[in-house]
Parts: sequence; structure tokens; C-alpha cells
Amino acid sequence: MSSEREQQMEKLRTGGNRLNLGKETVQAAEILYQKVTDESDLVGLGIDSVLATTLLIASKQNRLPVTVSDIYEGWHDVFDENEVQDSFSKKKIGRIERKFTEEFGLEIPPNQPDVLINRYAEELNMPKAMSTTAQDILSDVLDAAPSVVTGGRAPSAIAATSLYLAAVVHKERLKYTQEQIGEVADTSEVTIRNRYPEFEEALGGEKQLKKSYQPNSDKQETITESQGDSEMKEKKKQDKVPTEDQDSKIVTEVTQLHAQTFVFTGNIKGWTRDEIREAVEAVGGRTTESVSSKTDYLVVGKSPGDRKTQDAEKHEVPRIEAEQFLEKFEDDLPTRYEIDTVLYAIVKNAVDTEEFDSTEDLVNSAVRSMLKRDIDGESLNPDVSEREKNQAIFVKLDDRLDRFLDLLINDDNRPFESESAFVETALRAELDVESGESTAKSVEIPPDIVAAIEGRIDQSAEHNSVDDFVKNAVLNQI
Repeated sequence: MSSEREQQMEKLRTGGNRLNLGKETVQAAEILYQKVTDESDLVGLGIDSVLATTLLIASKQNRLPVTVSDIYEGWHDVFDENEVQDSFSKKKIGRIERKFTEEFGLEIPPNQPDVLINRYAEELNMPKAMSTTAQDILSDVLDAAPSVVTGGRAPSAIAATSLYLAAVVHKERLKYTQEQIGEVADTSEVTIRNRYPEFEEALGGEKQLKKSYQPNSDKQETITESQGDSEMKEKKKQDKVPTEDQDSKIVTEVTQLHAQTFVFTGNIKGWTRDEIREAVEAVGGRTTESVSSKTDYLVVGKSPGDRKTQDAEKHEVPRIEAEQFLEKFEDDLPTRYEIDTVLYAIVKNAVDTEEFDSTEDLVNSAVRSMLKRDIDGESLNPDVSEREKNQAIFVKLDDRLDRFLDLLINDDNRPFESESAFVETALRAELDVESGESTAKSVEIPPDIVAAIEGRIDQSAEHNSVDDFVKNAVLNQI
């Protein structure tokens, strides 16, 4: 890949990540961009317009409720005017989208959360007033905190959460439970439970939620965009109050991960950069590569980068030591399970092909099935590969499953040595994958490529070796 193409791909990744579109969407956009640059006539279209369009198409294909305006405005938020290299407009993005759709026969799913709300409500036999409340809730969340809906969330989960909040407001949560709504929406209870507080916070908290959507009132009060923005800004301002060392902006306390934007610098013990970012994003936090005025905290590990530290001072971004950060959120961060590389790729593929809504849904389903087999008296034998287990997945298990799993692992009469071993065995059973011998191969890489990789490793703490870099590059293409 040429250096110019790599720069364009890096810009695509930066834009997608800063817009919180999710890894799957960004990877799909990368594949589409490679295809259109190789097979389509792009003369006169402009690089930024093409990059933005591939993100728009990938978002729609992944059923994210993202519009041309979202991409256009988001792109300008991410990149300065001097970084946008062509005449960039919403009309142009729409025109390029139609061109690529026709040329490559792309199928863009029409489903959006508002459409799914009506369908699910009908299947649940919900009153019309309740489905209308769900639509109002979804609309107001989009106005007050768009990233809660557009941050890589499945439309089915967004619709299900909106319906459950409507059931709470109408005091019908016992009739329309998370389990019932999740079954209709093909979404786990865990997912609805995790989305619920995000919606609630975006709408001003539990009291404001119930007050704003009281049924049978002459006029429902809704949170306007300005109200939502001011409340969110005020909350962030309060959350960013340092507990000590005001002058140096070093803080020892962060009140929450959800809806906060973090940048990480330096080495964080026990975590790679990708792993800690993935863990924070899994519980509703946001992460970016660079510090800006929109950053809430800079998390500082050992040997931090000068550029990020200087940018934090420039933008008056509070800092927190990595050790204190991990200690504070030990119970909030998802659990880390290590599985072998091949199984990791199969798990990613199962989620990418929408067989499961998310890795969290897949692992919860697998663990639930495995524990049920244990309760039914079936003998469980570890099915753990001898391959290298340095691929990590980050998942918050349902509380009940977590308690049962902890009891099972601590039982000396059971064959599992760790939770990771149990989860790997459960995933193999769920996905019908047998463990096998290592399939490691030796690959010759030209010296100039090795030198380029080593240069990237020296500039970043994300990879420990050339092997590690190449392996991750391959995984990103699976």
C-alpha cells in the first residue's frame, strides 16, 4: 500500500473513531474505500468527500441511524478547514453515495430504530400511547445526546430500550419486561440494562424522565436540545472538578466512565492501548487518539508522550494517573477474558455478520448455556486450545451469571482453572468450534517493510514486537 493510500486510510480511521461509529463500521468503510479507489473513477470527487461517503455507507449497512448531516458535520468537527482537501458538502456526499450504490450494487438496509419501535410495539400488543412515548423518548435522546444512539449501537437495541423506558413511564414494566421486549427485538436483557442508564442520563435523570413523559397529561414536557446540552455541560463541569493539586490539573477522582471522553498516554500496566480503549468503550465511555477541547480526561501511564501532555495543558484537560484510574474503575470496567487467536477471529466474525448483536451478547449467551448444562448435571470438560492466548475480549456478564461462574471456578471439584478457560470452552460450544493444534506459520517480510513496522513500534506503545504488529494487522482484516 502506498504511503499516500495509507495516509488516506489513517484519516478514514481517525474520522470513524472520533465519530464513535464502532470498529466494525470503520473496518467496513476501509474495505469499501479500497474497493472504490481500485475500481471506480474518482476524478473530481475529492478525497475527503469519498472518505466521508464510505463511512456513511458502512454506517447504514451496519444499521446505524446515521445521516448525511451527521457525517458532514462530524467530519468538520474532527478535521480543521485546512485539513479538508476538497469542496466538501452534504449534497456532494449524497451524490457520491448514489454513485457507489449503483456502481457496486450495494444493499443499504432501510431499518431505523423509529421503524423498529412500531414493529416491536405491535408484536408486544403495546397500547398506541406507549409506542408514541417510546418514539418521543428516542427523538429527545437523539437531540440531547446523539452519540448514545449513533455510537455503534444496534438499532434493535435502541428501539428495545426506548420501549422499555416507555413501559417504565407508563408504570407497565412488570407487563412489558426487559426479557419480553428483548425476545421480540432479539436483544439481550443485558444490552437493554446497559443502554437504559445512558438514555436516562441523556434525558436528565430518572425524575426528569418520569416528569417529562407523564401519560395522559395535556402537554408532555420534552428536553430541548439547548436544555440537554446545558445539562450535559454542567454535569461534565462538575465531574471534572479536581480533588487535589488544582494548579497542575492532576486529579485523583473521576466520577464515571459513561459519556466521558478519555485519551490515554504512556504504558498502562497489564493493558495494551487498544485493550484499555475497548474496555472503556464497552461500558459507554468514549476514547480518542488526540487531546482536544472536547477531551474530558487524559489518563497518564508510564513514559507519557510529550505531545499529549502539552495538548492537555493547552486545553486545560484534567489528568489522572493510570494506576488510580484502574483502581477507581476496577468494578466498572468489563472483565478481561483471554482466548486464542483463531477463536478470537471467529468471535469477531460472528458479531460482524450480525449472528449476534455484540461480543457481550455472544459471551453471555455462551456462558448461560454452559452453566445450564452444569446445573442439569452434565459433565463439563475444558475445551481449551494450546494456542497462544494473548487475544483479549472485554465483557460485563449478567450479575447472576457472574456469581454462578465465580462459584464454579472456586470449586476445587470442577475442572476449570480460570474464568477465561470456562469462557473459551463456552464459546467453542456456542459456535461449534473445536480446539486444535497450532497453525502458526513463518512469513517472510521484506526488510524495508520490517524497518517501517519497527519505526511504528518505536513511536507507539500499542505493539510489543513485529510479530505482534503483523498479527494484529491480519486480525483487523479478518
